[in-house]
Amino acid sequence: GGGEKVSSSASFYHPTMRWDYAPKSYDYGVLEEAHSRDGDCASAVRDGAPCAHVFPEVFPGQRDEWRRRETDGLLKRGVTNNGRTSKHSWYAPKFVVEDDPTLASHYGMTGEKNRRKLAARFKRPISWGRYCREFSTDGRCGEPDGVAERAPAAGEEGDSYFMEGLYSGHFNHTAENDCDADPKGCTGHFVDMECEASTFFVQQSHWLDIALKSGDGNGDGDGNDPRSPSGGGGYGTDHRTQIIRAAHARNESVIFYFADTDPKKVPYEGTSFEFQRILLPDATAE
Repeated sequence: GGGEKVSSSASFYHPTMRWDYAPKSYDYGVLEEAHSRDGDCASAVRDGAPCAHVFPEVFPGQRDEWRRRETDGLLKRGVTNNGRTSKHSWYAPKFVVEDDPTLASHYGMTGEKNRRKLAARFKRPISWGRYCREFSTDGRCGEPDGVAERAPAAGEEGDSYFMEGLYSGHFNHTAENDCDADPKGCTGHFVDMECEASTFFVQQSHWLDIALKSGDGNGDGDGNDPRSPSGGGGYGTDHRTQIIRAAHARNESVIFYFADTDPKKVPYEGTSFEFQRILLPDATAE
């Protein structure tokens, strides 16, 4: 395990082997920590430092990163591949496609004629802290209101998009969705993966002329990443999972990048929120 924050409950070495998702997909710092301690991650856990010996999988988009660390003597690849194949695609809940079957494929999304439809359907997710500041009655979530039970504690809670029993999430049409104010630039929201992941959403949405964009332009959580060519940015694994859970809790439409082998989709199978893959054109050599 690894990440920006470590505790015994998030440790590979914990007796119950509890697993929490790390804030980022490829935290090379945890491997470098193990290297600096001659492989003694147990001592790192005692010191509260993130530490790990192995990345079970690394996608091809990380090739330059791992090769540089191999050259520096920080990493050693044990195998060329682990036999696992995975396909990342666009997904939406089944109820969204049933409500509007045109959203089952890129044919119903491409072009200016579909811009308003996408901007109206796919709202921006609002973090817990921002909800309390901008949307709660008293501007601080001083009383439970059916969305937030209380104000977020200092630290990570304020950036969270869902927390069981405490914050069920909120989605809103922001300035990015306002097609009256910006008829040629308004967009619906797409939940993209973080920038270090192998995602092609920016290229796909651009060349298919689909008016979707990840992030809200307001610096909310990690959805406004300046490294993204779209000016929006992706979300880490934990925040993507929270946004999907919030959409489920609030019965909101959401469209997102997801891997077909990811077990986090299993709890929704057989429900109206079952993940439906969106048809996109086949990849070409270009």
